[in-house]
Amino acid sequence: MLKLNSINKKFKSIVVADNINVQLENCTYGLLGRNGSGKTTLLRCITKIEKLNGGSITYSDGVKETNDYLTHIGYLPQNFEIFNELTPYEVLQFFANLKDYGITDDEINNLLKSLNLFSKKDTVVKKLSGGMKRRLGIAQALIGNPDIVLLDEPTAGLDPRGRDEILDQISKLHTERKMTIILVSHSMEDVARYAGRLIVMNHGQKVFDGTPREVFRHYKELEAIGLAAPQVTYLVHDLKEKGFDVSADATTVEEAADEIYNFLKKRQEVQS
Repeated sequence: MLKLNSINKKFKSIVVADNINVQLENCTYGLLGRNGSGKTTLLRCITKIEKLNGGSITYSDGVKETNDYLTHIGYLPQNFEIFNELTPYEVLQFFANLKDYGITDDEINNLLKSLNLFSKKDTVVKKLSGGMKRRLGIAQALIGNPDIVLLDEPTAGLDPRGRDEILDQISKLHTERKMTIILVSHSMEDVARYAGRLIVMNHGQKVFDGTPREVFRHYKELEAIGLAAPQVTYLVHDLKEKGFDVSADATTVEEAADEIYNFLKKRQEVQS
């Protein structure tokens, strides 16, 4: 569990993290906000790339609490540069040495297999697709088997198929390895589908912290700070206003389809 205790960060007179209190535990979190809202800076504070101006960050393993936690953190920055002339195997070997983690050939191969990259282990990076490069970025974040993984826009620039592949991999990591994952994304549909909890930032402040259903109930407030809820949210609210007996809390296409199906089924039963 990672605790952000009243953390503050500013660059000169600009406040980019304003008294943030968050408790991060076994869940996939969606970290949302417009450009400049403080999302990336928050991750950089957690990884100690940026020095705090106030507050503290502590890690608990259930027995003791410490502020020396970086070995428990994996991080994929937004602009992750991969060495084009190296192979995926060599990239992971390089980052393992950089992080000073003793890692065996088998462990590197298993990591490549877990991200569906083993067949490309000896192919130079410049020949990989965009999705494969993103998976390689996630693989380097997993070196050392961290408890908490921070992913800053891991699907940026990918087509829908590539985005789904990456998000499915992230979901699998959380399910199989019980990792806490913090996912920065601009896609409300993606976080509604894959995240169990959402944190919304605006001008360096945490404005919402809850489940997707809880947060998207505030879709009008989200619009006011430049964010849009998933299209499904607007659909079910419109149906509700038109007299359809559906839940306005549906946040995914599957949930909305179930609501509409159940409504039509009940109406048919009444009519018959």
